[in-house]
Amino acid sequence: MNRQKIFSFIILLVAATVLFPLCWAQSAALPTTWQVNGNGYTGLLVLGKTDANTNEVSGTLLGTPVKGYLVGRHLVLHRYPQGKTQIWDGWILDPKLGAQGQPYYDGTLIIAGLISENKGQVDGVYPWYAIVQGTAAPPTGANLILNGSFEQGTVGNNRTSGITHWTVIRDNVDVVQGYWQQIDGKRSIDLAGTYGSGAIQQTFSTTPGRQYEVSFFMAGNPACDNPLKQMRVSAAGQTADFSFDTKGQTLGKMGWQKKSWRFTANAASTTLVFENVGPNRGCGIALDAVSVVQR
Repeated sequence: MNRQKIFSFIILLVAATVLFPLCWAQSAALPTTWQVNGNGYTGLLVLGKTDANTNEVSGTLLGTPVKGYLVGRHLVLHRYPQGKTQIWDGWILDPKLGAQGQPYYDGTLIIAGLISENKGQVDGVYPWYAIVQGTAAPPTGANLILNGSFEQGTVGNNRTSGITHWTVIRDNVDVVQGYWQQIDGKRSIDLAGTYGSGAIQQTFSTTPGRQYEVSFFMAGNPACDNPLKQMRVSAAGQTADFSFDTKGQTLGKMGWQKKSWRFTANAASTTLVFENVGPNRGCGIALDAVSVVQR
C-alpha cells in the first residue's frame, strides 16, 4: 500500500472516530446478517461479535471468512478470494436519515461503501451495499442460496451431512478441498460421492409466479468411472439435465463451465435439488458456486 493510500485510510479512520462515536457500536445492537450486492457479488455478510477493546470484528462474507474493524459506523473487512486481496470499506447509514420521508432512504439499516481489489499494478474499486436481513426485501439479483460454494461445513468423502445449509438426500457426496483445481474458494463437491450416487438440496423463499435463475459452475471428476458425467437439477416440479465430458481434463485442469437454468416458482418456498444421474458411482459431476436470483 503506497503512502497516499495509507494517508487516505488514516483520514477516514479519524473521521469515523470523530463523527460517529465508538459508543454507537456497543450501545446499539448491530444486526449480524446482511444481504450484500456489489460488482456482481451477491450473498450474505454474517458478522460475529465485535471486540469492545480492539474494535476487531470477524465473520463470513459470501461464504468465506473475513476479519476487520468496526469503528463507530465505519466497517472495514479484509477478504481473500482465490488468492486476491479485497478490502470492503463501508459506512452504516444512520436510520434517522429517513425520518422525514426521504424517497431515497426509508430508515432501514444499510451499509454502503467501496470494494478495493488488488489486480496487480492497478487496483480495482467498485461500489457495494448491504441491507440488514429481515427488515427489507433482498434487492433484485440477490443470491437466495446460502453457502453456495460449500466453504462452510465439514470436508471429506462419504458426506451424508455436515454441509452447512445443504441436506444430503441420497447416498453420499464428497466435499473436496486440495484434490483438484477449484473455481471459487477452496472447496467444491463431487455429486457421485465415494461409491454412491448422491443428491443434495436447499430450500429458500420464493414468490409464486415469479421466475428464478439458477447458475453454477460444473466440471467432472476425471479420476475414474465413465468420462461422461451427468447431473439433474430440479425445482418447483421442473427439471433440467446437464452433462460434462472429462476427456482431456485433469485434476489440475478441470475445465470448469458456468451453466444456468430458469424455473417458475409455484409456492412461497422452493427446494432446489442437484442429483447425480447416469452410471457413475464414484467420480461424478463437480459442482460449485451455486446461486439463485429472482428475475
